[in-house]
Amino acid sequence: MLTQIADAISDSLAGKTFDGSLKFICGAPALADNCANTEDRDTDCTIQLSAENLKKLLKGKLTPMTGGLDKAEIRR
Repeated sequence: MLTQIADAISDSLAGKTFDGSLKFICGAPALADNCANTEDRDTDCTIQLSAENLKKLLKGKLTPMTGGLDKAEIRR
């Protein structure tokens, strides 16, 4: 499953520049050097989320700014 996610991300980066590096803590891909792969490496940014939420994020079904938070949790 993770290899397919990394491949899909790499495909979506084709012809684009991704400056920097990013990895997800859920055993998911690291993005660096304009590609995604499943190797564990140091990155500029690390995001922790579940594999299920990563799938939702990539499909546009999860808002990146609030993640899985309930709106009541971010109100003052």
